[in-house]
Amino acid sequence: MRAALASYRDKEHAAFVLRTNKEALEITQGYFREAGIRHIDSNANFTFVETGHDIAEVQARFLEYNIRVGRPFPPFRNWMRLSMAKPDEMRYFVQTYKKLYG
Repeated sequence: MRAALASYRDKEHAAFVLRTNKEALEITQGYFREAGIRHIDSNANFTFVETGHDIAEVQARFLEYNIRVGRPFPPFRNWMRLSMAKPDEMRYFVQTYKKLYG
């Protein structure tokens, strides 16, 4: 309980987490907007993006680059849940997305 309270009171860390999450979202959603890729505008620590491919294939292809993407969300089999990570990791994701799906 003390650790939870200390974490709750750590305003500096909370601000850091919010800033880095916002940056990660700007990297990914910015690319999706520029490329005309349908996605959900999110303020959370994840987003959804329509890949145009079955999620099982998408998962396998990204795993080849050591990227794990979300599970299927039937009936949205062509949509991918994408959790945010560090901004540099999200830049790597975008670079890989471009390589795999143009």
